[in-house]
Amino acid sequence: MTSLQELLDRPDVADHLRGIAAAPAKFGAYAGLRLAAPDGPEAALAQWAEGEARRYGETVEQAGAAASRLADLRAALARRGLAGFIVPMTDEYFGEYLPRRAQRLTWLTGFTGSAGTAIVLADRAAVWSDGRYTLQLRDQVDTALFSLHHISDEPPTAWAREHLKRGDKFGYDPRLHTVDGVAQLKAACDAVGALLVPVETNPLEAVWTDQPPP
Repeated sequence: MTSLQELLDRPDVADHLRGIAAAPAKFGAYAGLRLAAPDGPEAALAQWAEGEARRYGETVEQAGAAASRLADLRAALARRGLAGFIVPMTDEYFGEYLPRRAQRLTWLTGFTGSAGTAIVLADRAAVWSDGRYTLQLRDQVDTALFSLHHISDEPPTAWAREHLKRGDKFGYDPRLHTVDGVAQLKAACDAVGALLVPVETNPLEAVWTDQPPP
């Protein structure tokens, strides 16, 4: 019988399982891995994959990490000549349930709600969500690092118009925004003479060194 370690030594198997483990936590345990042979290596693989899933979750939601992560992101923005960057709670497919890899907002701020946005500038940062998460946002986000806002009362674009300056380069990841959303960001930047800049690679991911796999 093939051992667990022999299976994990196969890159195709290990990569596939890490992808399963990094899937949205909403879908729970990975029972399909147990169906083929409940007492064979599949059971051990399932246990391993579930351990990886717990590890990914703990990494994303690590308590007390927001200050260092915010500092690392600001340093990455400075290296790229960006005055600021916007971090939405979404993935490339705008799905309802985000895989661990796409939980960039949670990784940065500690907020685990299903809807939100952050903007990071060199001297200030802010987080938005809707009325469902007013208390959760307050409980999970360090207000010494981020100001908190209701997305309808003061949308991110209004905040950006208030705090961006002429000549600033404001970055966004084009994979994570709709056409209409980009148009609104551009209008906000144009209003104050800032420049909206699409990034080829996400600066947050450049400092998220243990980002889960796709």
